[in-house]
Amino acid sequence: MARMARLMMVLIVGLTRVMASHSWLTPQTSFPFNAKGSSVRVTAHFADVDNASTLLLSDDGATLYVGARNAILSLDVSQPGALTLKQKLDWTPSESDLRNCQLKSTDASKCHNYIRVLQLLNNTQLYACGTHALRPHDTIIETEMLKQLGEPAEAKGHCPYSSVEKIAAISVDGEMYVATTSNYLGTTASVLRFLSKGRADLSLGDTMRILEPTFIRSSVIPSEEKVYIFFTETSNEYEFFSKLTVSRVAQVCKDDTGGELMLQKRWTTFAKAHLVCQQGNELPYNILHDIVQIPSLDNDSSDNITFYGVFSSQWSLASGISAVCSFKLKDIKAAFSGNYRTWNTDRYTLQTDKKLQFGMCGLPRDDSKRLELVKKTFLTEMNVRPTGNKMVLLSPDQTYSGIVGQQRRAADGKVYTVLFLLSESGHLHKVVLLKNGPHIIEEIQVFKSAQKVKNIILSASSGMVFVGSSEGVSRVPVSNCHFYKTCAECVVARDPFCAWDPTKAVCAVVSTDTSDVRQDVEYGNTTKQCEGTVSQKGPQEKVLYQELNRLTVLRCPKPSSQAVLTWKFSNSSLLPPAIFFQPGDGTLVFVGTPLTVGHYHCVSTEQSLEQTVAIFSVRQHATPRTTGPSGGHGYTTSGKSTSTATGAETSVTSRLTPDRTTSTGTRATTGRFGPSQEPEGYVITTHVENVAINSGNTQTAKEGDNQLIHSKSFYGQLVVVSVLLAVCVLMLGGLCWWHRRSLHRVPSGSDQEKNPSLGKVDT
Repeated sequence: MARMARLMMVLIVGLTRVMASHSWLTPQTSFPFNAKGSSVRVTAHFADVDNASTLLLSDDGATLYVGARNAILSLDVSQPGALTLKQKLDWTPSESDLRNCQLKSTDASKCHNYIRVLQLLNNTQLYACGTHALRPHDTIIETEMLKQLGEPAEAKGHCPYSSVEKIAAISVDGEMYVATTSNYLGTTASVLRFLSKGRADLSLGDTMRILEPTFIRSSVIPSEEKVYIFFTETSNEYEFFSKLTVSRVAQVCKDDTGGELMLQKRWTTFAKAHLVCQQGNELPYNILHDIVQIPSLDNDSSDNITFYGVFSSQWSLASGISAVCSFKLKDIKAAFSGNYRTWNTDRYTLQTDKKLQFGMCGLPRDDSKRLELVKKTFLTEMNVRPTGNKMVLLSPDQTYSGIVGQQRRAADGKVYTVLFLLSESGHLHKVVLLKNGPHIIEEIQVFKSAQKVKNIILSASSGMVFVGSSEGVSRVPVSNCHFYKTCAECVVARDPFCAWDPTKAVCAVVSTDTSDVRQDVEYGNTTKQCEGTVSQKGPQEKVLYQELNRLTVLRCPKPSSQAVLTWKFSNSSLLPPAIFFQPGDGTLVFVGTPLTVGHYHCVSTEQSLEQTVAIFSVRQHATPRTTGPSGGHGYTTSGKSTSTATGAETSVTSRLTPDRTTSTGTRATTGRFGPSQEPEGYVITTHVENVAINSGNTQTAKEGDNQLIHSKSFYGQLVVVSVLLAVCVLMLGGLCWWHRRSLHRVPSGSDQEKNPSLGKVDT
């Protein structure tokens, strides 16, 4: 127990250090679902097709193949802003297959054919495998017309039985490499190569049965002779107080043909290494959710190919926190070229005999003694640590489940890595990696409601990110340059895709022939980049009428979540906190006095960009009943109230509605945070009918008067609070008096008879 307590303390301290050493990132620009200004017009629906669980792009990026429920589709994605259905192949299980499935499972939703694998074998043929009513089948499909070449065949181990279980599959030179489970319960893992050309198909055999892997993704490097497989599993090499989950990268060689006498039709080159997402000695994030391979844009050595993975922690202390780590191919190769551990029934032992060349391709098939040792020696001693021994980013409020990315060359020739991170809440974060850390450029709400994402894929040629889900296929542009209307907004976004073109006065996508454009991805320096450009016109001044001793609230629209808002008065000085209250959400609250009449400027500061985003002219009413002109910024109220001859209020009912009839009244504004229905300035005053005692005439507020400023009194509330406070004080005093009296109560005669000690006083 003491050891477990110490381990838990280490985890708590480690998590505290992680959270203290990372600053939380907020997106600069947010686009709500199908918001104005966003290019996301999200879902493409097709009749009787849902659950787009598998996505595959053609080599030219013009066709998107979609594996859905009981169907395979080919979509034309070559035209910007359009998804066009080219062909559709229905692949529904037969009646007999459905009956057999219903005997296995009471869940009718499982008795469909969910397409789990789509891979191009060559320019004209497509491999597909589906769950097929809990009896996996596969087939070869002609890509142009989407026609099956022959009858589907049973394919146990080629794809999982489940529609939600993850799978890692890839096609290399017309051969399929698939890592999945091969039984109905999903407990037997397998790594297969099939459709082999001129050689035997291979499998992993019994090596993985002692483990519990969840396969994530496969990858192949054209210049390498290996296929890499990423997965998460329960570790057996560490002694811990609970089952420890670890992330792995495994390898198999493409030239592996199995052993001649030993390991026949089995992998002889399978090896795996521990993938560590950790910064220094801080708490590691050990569960891998998705990973993507991003090649270098400069086409230099393959050793510089980088993998970016999304991780979470198995510990509840770090629940809801996602981490992104990067790994260099050269570090992965170094781990497989080092020492190995040999597995036995008790523990892992270290094997240091380098003559056996564990993890190397081209092993002899006929050396049974060597292959016998290879069969038990597949775990590397060296762990694969993240690039720079640190994490790329940490997110406390988004649980990322998918990742894609690419490298992008900016206007100055520098190359930046841009990641697209998809969260389970349905938001896509566009992140650029800078010298001083990551910067979230945009947050786009892809789905109206949170749902389980099936797949995500990026098409660099079409400039789109495609997301498969239960709703269908969604497309998101990799850039929204047109949203930024000024040079300052374009530069401060720090988007490698976007730059300000001074000749056309637009924020446009950076191209290879772009010259004399304004961009600063690293620092967003608008002062230097936007010098001499036409500046945006300042905001229109809004007139607001205040009443004495009434609260006035001014609301300033925040142009960016990373902007800092400050308020300045008529003389350009900061507002004294003794008079003005600023909650921190961009609002300004003060009580109307003659000193508060004047002009108020709301100033936004972000990077080097400082701009005035709102101007209010606060004026004084002649009387509390005077209404402002049509330019006033307020509310229209309607309702009724009654009063006695003495002017006392008997009842008040009112309905508050925005005043939408004035030219500068409350309006729906769309900023970088999307639409907002909140008024930019209003006065809180009283809306009660008063009685003129002398004349007896009742003054009534006109229903629908769009120039009346809504009012509300706090006098009644003050009286109620005072009365309640007095009652509480009286009750507390009564309780104290009753308690003191009970302590000094004289016992009765009967009590003394039962207990003679009562009532006696010691002397």
